Amino acid sequence: GQNELAVEDYNHAFKIDSTNQSLFINRSFTLLNGIHNYPAAIADYNRLIAIDPTKPEYYKNRGAAELNLGKYNDAIADFNKSLSISNKDAECMFYLSLAYKNNKSYPDAINFAMKAKQGGYKLPDNYIENIQKGAK
Repeated sequence: GQNELAVEDYNHAFKIDSTNQSLFINRSFTLLNGIHNYPAAIADYNRLIAIDPTKPEYYKNRGAAELNLGKYNDAIADFNKSLSISNKDAECMFYLSLAYKNNKSYPDAINFAMKAKQGGYKLPDNYIENIQKGAK
């Protein structure tokens, strides 16, 4: 599909300019959200974090890839790092809630779901109630 072609184009562009940070940003996002190649996305986000560790979205996106791979403790650490840089990201709070839920840390999952909702994130229907049911 088009996402695979985009990744090929980014790979070709790296051969020309391997220092172009925007190429890494675009490729990593495509790997994460377009073709769901989570290990490759994590590798790109590792590089981006090494270049600039002050960008909360790098940690959030790496955490999303880790979450999709079932690496819940790694995802929790990355979402917390992202929120320590910028604590206003309601989407990141929701992702953190998902990671805690999948890790069976239900009180933390509920806490961050509430924070995400207060921050304007639209939770899935009955999300908090479903966490509470899982906690029983």
